[in-house]
Amino acid sequence: MSVNFMSKFSNLQRCITVTTQGILLSTQIVVDLEYAFYLQTENNVLKHFYSKTAMHEFIVEIQSGKIYKAIFFYKYNGSVEKHELLFFVNKNKDVVFLENENIIEHDNYKIDYYNISSNSTFIVFNGYGSNKKSKPFGLLFLINLGFNVISVLQDNNQYQGLSFEDFEFYVAKYVKNKNVFLYGSSLGAYAAIYYAGAVNGTVIAAAPRNSAHPIMNSTSENFKDVKFLHKDISANQKTCQLVYVFIDPLNDVDMFFLKNVIYSSYPNLILLPFKFAGHEVLYHLNKTNQLKNIISEIVDGKMPAVDVNVESICTDLGRAKYYLDNSKRELCLSYINRVANSKDLDDRVRLLINDIIKKYNENFNQSIKLI
Repeated sequence: MSVNFMSKFSNLQRCITVTTQGILLSTQIVVDLEYAFYLQTENNVLKHFYSKTAMHEFIVEIQSGKIYKAIFFYKYNGSVEKHELLFFVNKNKDVVFLENENIIEHDNYKIDYYNISSNSTFIVFNGYGSNKKSKPFGLLFLINLGFNVISVLQDNNQYQGLSFEDFEFYVAKYVKNKNVFLYGSSLGAYAAIYYAGAVNGTVIAAAPRNSAHPIMNSTSENFKDVKFLHKDISANQKTCQLVYVFIDPLNDVDMFFLKNVIYSSYPNLILLPFKFAGHEVLYHLNKTNQLKNIISEIVDGKMPAVDVNVESICTDLGRAKYYLDNSKRELCLSYINRVANSKDLDDRVRLLINDIIKKYNENFNQSIKLI
């Protein structure tokens, strides 16, 4: 009887409801069954242990656009089974479910598929410092635009554990007969270009850079233990689709990597320059409300309409750095102050401007305070 009873769990009804105080998890009532409920948020796991009650309301502040995981536990006669539902809450307070399939998990990488039955699939790559537990790059942004997402997560090893051939083996079958786009920023942009030929996809790359690449001759402690295993991009099969690169032409490091690593394989790439946006060029596009339209137009096969002259806190940051590098003390200080007093100042920008302030103090023998 236990086997037959347990086999019904997958068919039990499960419901997630947004309430005035939080999120209500409920499930179908079955005689002699005990229930437990977990709600996993970005930073915490809320728990309600076994009882005969087939529902529980978690008191939690709802954050639109954040991914949650609801876990339903069923216990009968000492046997336990669990079922998970991945979801987010949109701006209308509707629960939107995400069908999540793990394609492969390896010691060095993890590839997941979020399928919303779209004809277009984005393959996304995270940046430096991320690992297999990190939130996939641009996940909800792209799902809200109506696209499937395949997330390719590294284990903080600059994607060196994932070969071109293994990527093709695991991913290509999931995007067969789909419109395919590879998307990332910085290290993620490098990966988008590196693997593009494996799926013949369109590339949307912002400030591509892999600081562990031998051409960078990096002496940074961050990369001394990373053995570079990737072949040169030119040795890979190339994509026949368009390659879009967003970049700050005044960022010497990014331009060096573009000219010496990317251009040799894709000399006809479409370059979209944004002066003073810095390495944070994608963040700049988002801050200036251009990113959504750019992505949508590329998917529609159009040349994206961009405004290269619009300013943001990122371009203020970029100008501060540019004037610092060129010993323009007063101009540098004026843009430091603009960033420091901006209403858009957040933790990400705070770290960058603090680094500029530190160098400013060193260069000009000043002692202006860090923010």
